[in-house]
Amino acid sequence: MERQGLFNYPSNATSPHGGGKGPYPVNRGQNTLIDFTARDNPKVKNIKVEEIRDDSIVKELDESGFVKSLGLK
Repeated sequence: MERQGLFNYPSNATSPHGGGKGPYPVNRGQNTLIDFTARDNPKVKNIKVEEIRDDSIVKELDESGFVKSLGLK
């Protein structure tokens, strides 16, 4: 398994907006949080990650070239 952290993201993490590779959120982790929370509140199970995630800041940083300027793979 590839190590993931604040600045280490999977090499196959691509922009959901058709851009380049970047540190975009991964649904797997967010789905785990939804599943965990749904144990106490079943209504949460109906939430879709795409409806609550806002990756516009990451998109802006990626498109501006900032992420690439950091030398991250």
